[in-house]
Amino acid sequence: SSSDSERKAVTSILLFTDGQANQGLTKLEEIIPEMNNRRNQLNRVSNVFCFGYGSDHTVEMLKGLSDSAGGMYYYVENEENIASAFGDCIGGLLSVAAQNLHIKLETGPGVQIKKILGSSLNKTNIKSQNKDFEVNSKIYERELGDIYSEEERNIVCLLEISKMEMASTESREILICELSGFDVLKGVKTIINS
Repeated sequence: SSSDSERKAVTSILLFTDGQANQGLTKLEEIIPEMNNRRNQLNRVSNVFCFGYGSDHTVEMLKGLSDSAGGMYYYVENEENIASAFGDCIGGLLSVAAQNLHIKLETGPGVQIKKILGSSLNKTNIKSQNKDFEVNSKIYERELGDIYSEEERNIVCLLEISKMEMASTESREILICELSGFDVLKGVKTIINS
């Protein structure tokens, strides 16, 4: 139905700002939940792309907003750079390779995921001081948003593997990775297991 296809459509929000939160909500940990509430009201997937204008904008704030909403941060030094920054963003939006990516990591027997290393987001999608995310579980799942042509993403995890009872030449399944999403080029939902 048309309402289903509307919900599957991706909306991109482009925020052009000096990055100075000086009225109303002023802290990143206050702004992100409010932004996410408003994005949820759209009733469709949405990404936020932030453009920080001038040398005195707050990079951490704009990067935190865009990271938490599956978008990207752009630095716009002066008026001459506005067109190229918007052009890069629009060009990227037109080259989306896959949408609504979801990753699931699951360990084999005797293995546990301790941490996701280098993660800049915690459970509430607020930038955390510690770049590692504690998992301590056999399963880890996360929404990854969209990915663009030629873009790479790495997810590095620290595993705890129990000792084997006896020396064995048999292979042992340690980690299963499942990546699912909508393949834009083929027009179908895809699941990749490895």
